[in-house]
Amino acid sequence: MSTSIGKLLNIVYARCVADEDTGCMTWTGAGATQSGNKCLTMRAPGGKNGVSVRRLVLETSKRRKLNPQQVATYTCGNTNCVRLEHLAEINRSTLQRRNDSEFNVAQRINKSKRISDKVRLTRAKLTAEMAQEILGSNESQRVLGLKYGVGQSTIGQIKRGLTWCDYTNPFLRLAA
Repeated sequence: MSTSIGKLLNIVYARCVADEDTGCMTWTGAGATQSGNKCLTMRAPGGKNGVSVRRLVLETSKRRKLNPQQVATYTCGNTNCVRLEHLAEINRSTLQRRNDSEFNVAQRINKSKRISDKVRLTRAKLTAEMAQEILGSNESQRVLGLKYGVGQSTIGQIKRGLTWCDYTNPFLRLAA
């Protein structure tokens, strides 16, 4: 390893936490999140602001610029990993296929349910039981809205399955 690559890796790895089990170097600098959705960035040597850490490490190690259509990405499953051995350059379509296969429908529905449950706990007027009563009721939307203290449009959204969805139903989004 040349000295310029070694210096860069020392700068990058100074902002990382080593994971003994996986061998990953988890980036803790700018852009690092728990979900790993942001681009990991740092100020590049020479003053360029907001450079992708993975791209910088790969370009320095390969001693060439990556093709603009190529993406520097992780191969280990840790979205914040910047270890040189865990990085690869792939095209955007391959990255999209990989991301689609990692997040299946069941995981997306569970994530949606967790988010909506969290929101409901903080500001909802209705409970899941009330929503089930509304779904089973034959009364008008106006009467139900007055009964539960919500607007007629809220009752309509519940009846149409737009809010308070039954996430246990495997056929939930087939009609949408």
